Amino acid sequence: MLWMLTLFGVAARIRHSISAGILAGLALGISPAVKIDALPVVGLTTLLVAAVTYRKDRTFLFVFLSAVTIASLSTMTILWQDNHDYTVDTLRSIIETNRRLLEFAGILLVVIGLFLWWSGRSNWWIKIHAEWPRIQLWLQGGTIGAVLLLAIFAYFIRSHPVVPDLFFYWPQGGMIQSYREETFERFGWYWQPWGLGVVVLGICAAFREARQTWQWLAVGVGALFLISFAYDIRNNPIQPYAMRRFLPYALPLMIIGASAVANWLPKTWVRRRVLMTTAVTIGLMLGFWSVNQRMNAHDEYPGLIEETAKLAEQIPDNAVMLVSDESSLARLPSAMEFVFGRACLIVRTPPPLRHRVDLALRKACDLWTKQGRPIYVLNSMAGVPWQIRGARSLMKLQGVLQTESTIPSEKNLVTRQSLMAIPYTLSELRFDSLSAPPTTANRSP
Repeated sequence: MLWMLTLFGVAARIRHSISAGILAGLALGISPAVKIDALPVVGLTTLLVAAVTYRKDRTFLFVFLSAVTIASLSTMTILWQDNHDYTVDTLRSIIETNRRLLEFAGILLVVIGLFLWWSGRSNWWIKIHAEWPRIQLWLQGGTIGAVLLLAIFAYFIRSHPVVPDLFFYWPQGGMIQSYREETFERFGWYWQPWGLGVVVLGICAAFREARQTWQWLAVGVGALFLISFAYDIRNNPIQPYAMRRFLPYALPLMIIGASAVANWLPKTWVRRRVLMTTAVTIGLMLGFWSVNQRMNAHDEYPGLIEETAKLAEQIPDNAVMLVSDESSLARLPSAMEFVFGRACLIVRTPPPLRHRVDLALRKACDLWTKQGRPIYVLNSMAGVPWQIRGARSLMKLQGVLQTESTIPSEKNLVTRQSLMAIPYTLSELRFDSLSAPPTTANRSP
């Protein structure tokens, strides 16, 4: 949606320079809030928009650059404050794994800068405008050739690396293979290999039919997203979780490609174009239906709602329940809160902040106790996973949640489920007395 709003703003700049610049800049600038991995593509897209609008509409360009700068800085500030660790790790990953793409972006920036500087000192624009039909033909041919070569390389050659890429995967606490070289080939798991071929041919057709600036940007920005995603997904390779980035990154251009493949036929073949589009659509739907039946036509965590309901019955309506984010039970609080109406909080305790979290928990427990609200802890084992001064736990319930879950895999499209047994202990926190804030006299030096 943000991608389309950006393109709409660029297309509407001729009549509405200021409002179109604000719309395009804000839509592009806040896109990292959807997925911070989009940050490099936002930078490249900004360069492309600047290059194609510098001579034609400088008012639009000034407003666009101002809006995209303000929106990007605001977005990154919010991400930095609200999710600092994730933001820092992702930015570090972007720099480390996309070094070559960033080097290319730097070279592109220098080339565009020199190009714009030279254009202001010469009459090249008049000459290019006169020769544009022939130049555009060569440009389209070169772009189509590059797309075909990249697709062949990514699917048949890059997917068989001599030295596989490894990265540190924190849930397992060690190095695992990233399988990033196989990302484009794995699109075929979902689209079917022949469908992936149709998509590539359709993208070439979209470049072939591009005439206006916004059309070039529509396909060009989509290609940047697709290349960035296929180059490195920057996350775990476990399917289907790795394909979460598939939706905002690669899917828009692939849908455009699938719908545009019939444009290779002559425009006079109207009926054959319709038949070809219909055949491609039916074929893709059958392929997607097969994948859907294998992955989604079953219940994930069957019986867990009923098990959670029984657990919720043991908790008073006005109680507060605490769950550690490191526990396998951290998947339950949302259901407890929004389905069964029990106040349930997930407590995260990063090692550098553990003491501060313990103090904050004690203050919160004091407040809840004064309000007459009982405090429960749901943990995988007996006891309390935090050091809350003056607290003692009284076990109320113990049991095992039985359910099934899809087996994730980094080597194939998952189709099987496995049994899960999640042990739990429900305890109530009791306090000897309400704590008072520490005074200067009893503070340790």
